[in-house]
Amino acid sequence: LSAAAGTPIALPVPADAPASDAATSAAPEAALVAAPEAAPAVIAPAEPGSALPRLVASVPLAPEGATIADFRYDRTRDRLYVTDTAGQLHILDATSYAPVTTLPFGGNLELDERNGRLYVFQPFVREGEEPAIHVLDTATLAEVGVLSGGAIAVDTERNRLFVGEPYTYSTTDDAPGVRIVDGTTLAEIRVIDQPGAPVYNPERNELLIVAYTVYTADPETGEVTGDLYPELTDLDQIGFLWCNSCRWADGAWYVPGQGMIAIDINAHCAGKGCGVVTPPRWYNAATMEAVDATAAPELQADCGSAVSAAGLVGDRYYRNRMYDRYVVYTNLYVDDLAGQPITWRDGLSTEFVNANTGQGYLFDGRVIDLATLSPIGQWPAACVLGYDAERGLLFGKREGSLYVIAERGGPVPQVDPPADQPLPDTWITGVHASPAFAVDNTILAESENGAIYRSTDAGASWVRLRGGLPEDEYQTLTVAFSP
Repeated sequence: LSAAAGTPIALPVPADAPASDAATSAAPEAALVAAPEAAPAVIAPAEPGSALPRLVASVPLAPEGATIADFRYDRTRDRLYVTDTAGQLHILDATSYAPVTTLPFGGNLELDERNGRLYVFQPFVREGEEPAIHVLDTATLAEVGVLSGGAIAVDTERNRLFVGEPYTYSTTDDAPGVRIVDGTTLAEIRVIDQPGAPVYNPERNELLIVAYTVYTADPETGEVTGDLYPELTDLDQIGFLWCNSCRWADGAWYVPGQGMIAIDINAHCAGKGCGVVTPPRWYNAATMEAVDATAAPELQADCGSAVSAAGLVGDRYYRNRMYDRYVVYTNLYVDDLAGQPITWRDGLSTEFVNANTGQGYLFDGRVIDLATLSPIGQWPAACVLGYDAERGLLFGKREGSLYVIAERGGPVPQVDPPADQPLPDTWITGVHASPAFAVDNTILAESENGAIYRSTDAGASWVRLRGGLPEDEYQTLTVAFSP
């Protein structure tokens, strides 16, 4: 809005937008708010031949104090939809990353690319507020309707919507059930007598309803057909619901790239944590038969409401496992096709496994080669929201900015050679002789200033090892020879 007049400001269509989109790229004036003034940051060009990730664009979107909330990529319209925690929907050109417009809707996103609809909603609202799902036409960006609810699933083939709300400890016994809605008219077709958050499985034309447990329902009749986890709500076994250390279903996802359903069931403990964090349970989407844990993929790119999964990379599975009770431990396991362990690394976990490049991206910015688990460089670390394998692009968030990251073309690290330096006049905190010392005369020494030194002449002379090692006077490095 114009600060002076309080009237809507019409936003221009990007100069490089296709001519056919010129009439449909701007929303009706009454719906517009001011677009971000900041343009995508200028990023260095790709480095030829590099197999490391590269930052293509850093697009500041959210105002100070807010962060990016959710993301969807519309390939049909060549647009990116990004919400922030300040209640805004940012629409960007997916090629130039320039802003198209900003609309006053925040929260989660659900995109029906086939039927040209974008659904924007807050899954949780303040007491006294009514949850609302804003329905936008992706051709005009006009709001064409509002549905009451805080969760939605879409049957794109039949253009049906399933509308519900997250199931929480405050959900009442008389809460409305999941509504089946016509996607064109937004008219209600029928109501399923079960409240909760809907997840649609297109491979069975079946609905899952996450409501502490997970129910199955028939969209054609509206009948609840089953309960996948009756033990979760069996009061004879658990005493009462929502207890400290109780287990319940937090979410479910249909993962089309894998043809599977993932369901997250974990124990919930106040403050200190419950210990081992259980990975999701996986099911064949066509049969709903359980997938053996040894052949199950790993959820990733889950910093928004959508997810993807990493399956086999070559002939190996890469699995993150976490322990969370007072302290947090992470481990990266590498398993073979039969699910048998090949190796593991204490303290490691991947933010994203890229099967295309054979690399793992770590939260601290390191890139590891998956075949050897050795560090090979850096990536512009971000919390990953989505991945487009066809274009080789990752989309992530860092605070209030959207990061667009190419999987190749990043800067190749320059490795500093060892520096000829004597041992420092400080405490030597560790000395390690090579297992083949009688042959190679090699010794490694650790100093209290965090540096590592090497001698290849039994200690007569020394060099300080650099080669990509972090240099920080407050850090402590330890070293060991492999057996």
